[in-house]
Formats: sequence, structure tokens, C-alpha cells
Amino acid sequence: MPANAPVSISRVDDDHGNTLAAYKAMGSPLDPTDAQVEEMNKETALGAPEHLTLTDNRLNLKLGANALLLIKVGGNQ
Repeated sequence: MPANAPVSISRVDDDHGNTLAAYKAMGSPLDPTDAQVEEMNKETALGAPEHLTLTDNRLNLKLGANALLLIKVGGNQ
């Protein structure tokens, strides 16, 4: 792996793809309507991945509680 290889990061955390926050924001309906489900899906869809590069074969990340990251290093991003 090159020391400065490309990295792509997709994340789910409190600010990215958080379905529970969107659900609570609409009042936590017991039986969401199709429109509400569509809205939650739209609001919580994953955005484009973040693109970084390794620095001297290292990657420094700050993760919040309950964060989930998919990290791809090198190759096709």
C-alpha cells in the first residue's frame, strides 16, 4: 500500500444516516405512513463518501458514540 494511498469513508452516526433521529423528529409514529417512511429514507440516505489520503501510512479519525464507518483504502474508490 502506498504511504499516501487514497481512502474513502462512508459513515453512519448521529449526523449521517441516523434513522432514529428522523423517526423521533416526526413524533415517533407507531405506524408510519408510506409518506413518512419515504421522508425518513430520504433524510437518512447516505451521502457521497468522504475522500482522504493516508498520511505516512496513517489515518486519524474522530468517532462519536455509536459511529459506524466503512473505510476503503487504495484501489478504486
